[in-house]
Amino acid sequence: MTIRPSPLAARTFRADRIPAPTSDTSRLASAEIRRHLADGRSVDLEIGCGVGWHPIRYASENPERVLVAIERTAEKFGKFRDRLRRHAALPNLLPVHADAVAFISHFVPDATIDRIFLYYPNPNPKNAAARWIRMPFFGTLAKKLRPGGRIATTKAYWGPAGGY
Repeated sequence: MTIRPSPLAARTFRADRIPAPTSDTSRLASAEIRRHLADGRSVDLEIGCGVGWHPIRYASENPERVLVAIERTAEKFGKFRDRLRRHAALPNLLPVHADAVAFISHFVPDATIDRIFLYYPNPNPKNAAARWIRMPFFGTLAKKLRPGGRIATTKAYWGPAGGY
């Protein structure tokens, strides 16, 4: 299926107007992403990882891949961090407490990500305009993918039409 952003996504996104994240997890993850890329490792990205169910399982099952798992809300990120502490060490999982748009805009180089997971693609399900694909940032997000990279999301994201 070909993903075609809506006309709303054609609006200009200005990363220079977004303040860079200042959290420790953001700075550490930024350095780790660059290190893993320099080592030739595959780097994947999950936006809105919630309490960490998917990132922990994915990192456990894919030790050869690096997953950057971003969660904006403090409550969910705290639960994710607590859950992660109860598991064996996962050096291929980089938890980030930050706004995904700001983190990706400032810390993820273009054409470096193999897979992007959007399992919580619409923060306001009653507002279709809030979907990632309709945001001006989506074009910037797509530029972060390597050639042949993929975006994975839930079927419910696409709605009854099955796609755009």
